[in-house]
Parts: sequence; structure tokens; C-alpha cells
Amino acid sequence: MYISIFAIIATLIVAGAVSFAYIYKKRKRRQLLSQQIDDLESKSNLVLAQKRQQVEAFCALLADSHNLKADLCWNDYDKMCEVINRHFGWLARKLQQTYNLSEREVRLCVLSLLNLGYDTMAEFLYYAPNGIGKFKVRVAKKLGTSARNLRLFLIEIAIGM
Repeated sequence: MYISIFAIIATLIVAGAVSFAYIYKKRKRRQLLSQQIDDLESKSNLVLAQKRQQVEAFCALLADSHNLKADLCWNDYDKMCEVINRHFGWLARKLQQTYNLSEREVRLCVLSLLNLGYDTMAEFLYYAPNGIGKFKVRVAKKLGTSARNLRLFLIEIAIGM
């Protein structure tokens, strides 16, 4: 009788130790996977942040360059379109193909990406400055974002290239 009770207790102890080891290994694996996922997310966020900074720096450089301001002469609309296509042709094609935007809407997106003011955009697009805001809202709605987030949305598209 004592032997059977001892056997049952020993079996329970062994089963408990095995289940403890299994649970411990499973918990350890989850922690390791969680840590690897966190590492990958931080690396991808770092890469995205670097790409975003590169795109923003490129846009700021273009917006501030004297050549672009001279090239984007509001008297010569065709010349402005040529410059935009030279610097942002890939973005223009993506916006036209994916979101079915017109040329004028694409030009507004490029000017928004350059972070130009409404007055400057109005000169380039032959709009009234207060009309640019409404136009920007319509374009943002087509893209599925808000007018406030249009530039960030365009940067995300540029990063995805």
C-alpha cells in the first residue's frame, strides 16, 4: 500500500517537473521571440526614419535651391512641369497610376512635398491662394488622407519607392 502511494507521489512529482520544464521553455521561447520582434521593429523604424529624413532633406534642398526657384518660373508653366518631372517623375507616375490623379493634382502633390506655401503654390498652379486650400483638401480626399497629413502621406509614398 505504501509502495503504491509512493509511486503515485513520484509520478506526480515527475509529471510536475516535466510540465514545469515545458512551461519554462515555452515562456523562454516567447520572451526570445518577443525580443527578436522588438529588435526587428526598432531596426525597421530606424531605417524608415532615416529614409524619411533623406526624403525631407532632399525636398528641403530642392525647395531652397536657387536653381529650382529659377526653374519653377511661374511665367513658364511648361518649364516648371519639365523640372518637376525631372526631379519627381517617379512620384508623378505612381500617383497617376495608383490614385488616378490629373497632372494638376500631381503638381500640387509635388509642391506640397516641397513644403511650399499657399502663395507660392498658387503662383505655380494659377490658383487663388485661398483656392489652394480647397484644392488640397480635394486631392487629399482622393488619396485617402487629410489635407494636414498630405505631405506626410507623400513622404510615406516616397519612402516606399
